[in-house]
Amino acid sequence: WEEAFSLLEKYVARERNTGVSRHHLEEGFALGSWVQSQRSNFGGGRLTIDRAARLERLPGWSWDTVAERWEEAYSLLEKFVSREGNSRVVKSHLEDGFPLGAWVGTQRYTFGTGSLASDRVARLECLPGWSWDTKADRWELAYSSLQEFVRREGDARVPTNHSENGFELGTWVTNQRANFSRGKLSPERVTRLEALQGWSWNTFGDRWDEAFSMLNQFIEREGHAQVPVRHLEDGFALGAWITNQRAKYVNDSLGRELTKRLEGLSGWAWKPFDNAWEDAHGLLERFVAREGTAAVPKNHYEGDINLGNWVTNQRSIFAKGGLPADRISRLEKVSGWFWSSKDRQWEQGFALLEQYVLREGNARIPQNHIEQGVRLGSWVGTQRRQYKNGMLSLNRIARLESLVLWTWDTLDSQWDEAFGILESFVEREGSALVRQRHVERGFALGAWVTNQRNSFKAGSL
Repeated sequence: WEEAFSLLEKYVARERNTGVSRHHLEEGFALGSWVQSQRSNFGGGRLTIDRAARLERLPGWSWDTVAERWEEAYSLLEKFVSREGNSRVVKSHLEDGFPLGAWVGTQRYTFGTGSLASDRVARLECLPGWSWDTKADRWELAYSSLQEFVRREGDARVPTNHSENGFELGTWVTNQRANFSRGKLSPERVTRLEALQGWSWNTFGDRWDEAFSMLNQFIEREGHAQVPVRHLEDGFALGAWITNQRAKYVNDSLGRELTKRLEGLSGWAWKPFDNAWEDAHGLLERFVAREGTAAVPKNHYEGDINLGNWVTNQRSIFAKGGLPADRISRLEKVSGWFWSSKDRQWEQGFALLEQYVLREGNARIPQNHIEQGVRLGSWVGTQRRQYKNGMLSLNRIARLESLVLWTWDTLDSQWDEAFGILESFVEREGSALVRQRHVERGFALGAWVTNQRNSFKAGSL
């Protein structure tokens, strides 16, 4: 006890306070745990009067650290309010390194359970802008941002990805429409949104009508409906939109009304580019002959044709059973062709892992390891997650388990490696007293040893 008290005096002389963190070590001694034990013994009447007196004489000593911490946190909140003019602290905010946002959330939760002391309730409610219902506050702030957008732009058609002063307004607007469709938006909020100029609950219909109007404009000007795939009409990707309508028609998901409206246009055809498939197929063969692979990058263009997108569409149509047998046969004759890019990626990942095992002699691959530009460590982590979730096929499980030193539980493997490093240290030094910051062969052995002792004390080893 005297040795520990001496270390506490040394800590206080240096730090000028007795706020020793729970896991603090002073010269290798667990001073934080010791201080906590003194408070626990005092509360249970197990601390002698002289020892209690000596502790109380230390500057800033307190038996009730919970109340002390609350006051410190409240002071930081007052500091925030003084600077920002309000008490709307975001959840992730740190004030002088303290997680003030999380603390504020705890106060609201405690208030909701009815267990927050009345004096603390009163002190919090005195702060400017304080609210117990943060969801309502956030809705009002978002609505104000939407009003500002409408005043500036003239309507409430907010792009999905639009941000207003750092706030993701487009996402918020989308959520309001989703809540409305599920019947989860209050009548008062429905009324306020509908009062905004240009507000609509059916944005798909609005956007479709706008695109259809642009298609009409193109036909009137050009005299035909054969819009190039990459064509922009007044900045709108009309060609891509038309391609999407034809794809929906093929998949029987366009709907009768929209189908009739398109078929009523002069020169409209659902399959105007039969030759386009042949052209794209020829470009694919040329690409494979040049590059040696059928793995066309997603947005790769050959001339004016987005070959990557075309290849993706063939695989998508095939997966849905909509690709004619003759086209299936012709694509499968292309050297290196594959239908599932995921299968190809898995084989590539496994081949790189085999290469790593052959070179290193084991399958214990570091999490951040990159092999030939591929994040192989992440790929291995994905296989373990899929195995744990029952999503990995028996064939793939067997192939992975055939690798030297493969393991599904990396924690056990990592612990064994750390223990082996500790054994090497003990054999060399003749002692297991590893300094906390000691690094052995690039591994933070001191920190690992400390964690084992803490786990043992907590009963979790």
